[in-house]
Amino acid sequence: MATDLALLQACDEAPDAPPALRVYGWSGPALSVGHSQNIERDVDLAQAEKRGVPIVRRPTGGRALLHHREVTYAVVAPFGGTGLRSHLKDIFDDVARYLTAGLVELGLPEADVAFQNVPQRRRAGRRSAACFAELHFGEITARGKKLVGSAQKRARNAFLQHGSIPLEDDIALFISLCRYGSGEERREEERALRSGTTTLRQELGRAVSFERAAGALVSGFNAGGVFSLEPDGLTRRECELRDAILEGS
Repeated sequence: MATDLALLQACDEAPDAPPALRVYGWSGPALSVGHSQNIERDVDLAQAEKRGVPIVRRPTGGRALLHHREVTYAVVAPFGGTGLRSHLKDIFDDVARYLTAGLVELGLPEADVAFQNVPQRRRAGRRSAACFAELHFGEITARGKKLVGSAQKRARNAFLQHGSIPLEDDIALFISLCRYGSGEERREEERALRSGTTTLRQELGRAVSFERAAGALVSGFNAGGVFSLEPDGLTRRECELRDAILEGS
């Protein structure tokens, strides 16, 4: 997450920089929370410590998200001059098209994959602490179930959009890390997540490796005509910014 923010800061400093796509995984489970989310209210800190699950704060908004068996993507680009549009909703739309192309390459029927372009779906009752509990503008569904959760952060000259694509079902672990007012609330949340979300394994009926999924996403972005992606590492400036972010956290 610090690297995602460092890429945004570096691009904001050099608005003629080319767009970048970062695709990464996780060595073990970690819980990220939104930029302004109340950790003490929403996260069972004792349970996270017991299970050895670190907690990180995202530079973007939204709510809690378990990162484990998933593909995480981050797109950073300057406003204008990249082929990507500049309005928040237009960027969500553009990125969704590239993500969808990657999902179709993996084998998802194109007719089953949809971009959320209507107001978000909300459940009645308590406000969930889970990012995947609701469907927001700019997110992607498969057969009506949320498959890709995404969020944006905008700077003066550039934007960051990053998101999560689950490879496997980790709902039980996620539920164990959240705080609930009662056992019924916990069970209600689990039922809602199981009925309203999905994974690549569930959609394809087979396991998908991180490498295969990541490669398909890169192909989807390259096919869009805006990105011409080649493997690369962080620049010296990006490393400096990342280290400064980590030191200040």
